[in-house]
Amino acid sequence: MPEVRTYGPRRVESSPLPGVRRQSVDPTGEGIANLGRQVAGFALGGLEQRWADARRRANAVKIRDAELSLATFEVRRREDRDTGWLTRKGANADGLSDQVLEEYQAEADRIRGTLSTPEQLDAFEKSVAVRRVQLLEWSEEYEGRELEIHDAQQHAKFVDTATQNAIAHADDLERVGAELEAAVVETEDWGERNGRARVEIDAQRLIVTSTIHTGVIEKYLANGKSKAAAVYYEGVKDEIRGERHATIEKALSEGNTRQESQKAADEIFRTVSSQQDAIDRARAIEDPDLRDATEDRLVQMFQRGKQAEHDALETTMTAAANLIDQGGLDAVPVTLWQALPIGARGNLTSYAKAVANGGDVETDLVEYYRLRQMALTNPASFAKLNLGESLSKIARVEFKELVELQLDLRKGNKPKADAALDDDRTRGQILTSAYDLYGIDHRAAAKPEQKALVARIDRMVAARQNEYQRLTGKKAPQADVQRFVDDILTTEITTPGRRGAWTNILPGGAPFFDQPATSRRLVDTKIGDVPASERSKIEAALRSRGMLVNDEMILQTYIDGQIAAGRRR
Repeated sequence: MPEVRTYGPRRVESSPLPGVRRQSVDPTGEGIANLGRQVAGFALGGLEQRWADARRRANAVKIRDAELSLATFEVRRREDRDTGWLTRKGANADGLSDQVLEEYQAEADRIRGTLSTPEQLDAFEKSVAVRRVQLLEWSEEYEGRELEIHDAQQHAKFVDTATQNAIAHADDLERVGAELEAAVVETEDWGERNGRARVEIDAQRLIVTSTIHTGVIEKYLANGKSKAAAVYYEGVKDEIRGERHATIEKALSEGNTRQESQKAADEIFRTVSSQQDAIDRARAIEDPDLRDATEDRLVQMFQRGKQAEHDALETTMTAAANLIDQGGLDAVPVTLWQALPIGARGNLTSYAKAVANGGDVETDLVEYYRLRQMALTNPASFAKLNLGESLSKIARVEFKELVELQLDLRKGNKPKADAALDDDRTRGQILTSAYDLYGIDHRAAAKPEQKALVARIDRMVAARQNEYQRLTGKKAPQADVQRFVDDILTTEITTPGRRGAWTNILPGGAPFFDQPATSRRLVDTKIGDVPASERSKIEAALRSRGMLVNDEMILQTYIDGQIAAGRRR
């Protein structure tokens, strides 16, 4: 049997594939040559195709890169923060489109030099032409927009400058006319070169003339030339916008009233001796507006006169007090003394006596409290006071504090004044509630003894606030101030009863006292209630500490000692 070849598990046969037939090659030289030509033809055709494909790809890449370079150039030159096309603003944008095309053409020429084939050059030229048109449209639009903005801005500045110059030279009508004409011509030219409609140009022109004329009239009125303003208005009102007429005419009327009232008030003021006489004279004026304006002006004139007298008196009293400090009452010149009113002389005399005795004025607590409260609640009125009138009622240290506080308010140094009154403010808030709780009348209309009590309590709490700050270096918190108030208002002192010269003891009864024991609030203690022995000790202690020795200091020191000793009932 024939033997079948196998390879592994598969059978292998040696018969050829169907349809395949072996062909013999012509063994002659011509046959071999033909075969070579066929092989060479096949090879050459494939090579040409591959070369053509490669060239197309190379051209496409080169063209793409060239177009990218041109587009990148445009972005870079347009957006550069320092020298980019967009940095050309306003008038500086003039000529930008020429610059853009020049730079664009130079860049296109540079890129064109990197291309090598006709296909690359042809495609690039088409791209350059399209982009040139687009870039030209953009640059011309941008340039035109910037120049239009610049033109509008400069136009507004020109008209505004002409308007200001016209108003500033309102008294020179020739100059006013020249500036007005310049502003009008500029408005006409600007409207025409920007293609504005005639109706819009006329509207802008009216705005310009109206603004200048109104400004000139207002300048006249501000300078008190109401008649000149009225004459000017009559000549130009057709060039002023209609809605402005009513306002101008009202201002002209008020200006005329103001001018006439000033004349009337000056005349009346020169011929009367009192404010009431002046008002009576003004009330005889028939025109109601002129009458009211004249009365108001007269009131102001008398107030200014009173303020001037007040300031002069304050200055004179201060000078006199300084002279008394240096050499007593005799150091005050006769002319200075005679310039003072009687009341001021009395205050200075009392002050001079205290200084001559080597001591100081004893502070009137009610007066001092009144002034501090005025500074706190009505600083404007306090700033106008003549503190010299209280010179003989307040010790020098406290008087100096009030003067400094008043100066701060007059100078408008509110933060410093508020800081000086901070303790008064805190104390006042707490004391107001305490007064209501303990039935103490703290109204301005209270009886004198109640006013004295309120002033004494305020003084005592203030002393504790000051002591707290001296010991701790900090202001006393509200809780501690409340404690100070409670101690002062709740502490009582008991005076023992005194047995009489004779004793009547009833059967089963008790001894009879002709002066029974009494209790009172410590704050109600008066200087006469301080035992003589205690007073002597307090006086000695005050002198040893170099402090002022007077009834107020003695009483306050005594009360403080009683509270500290805890003598509560």
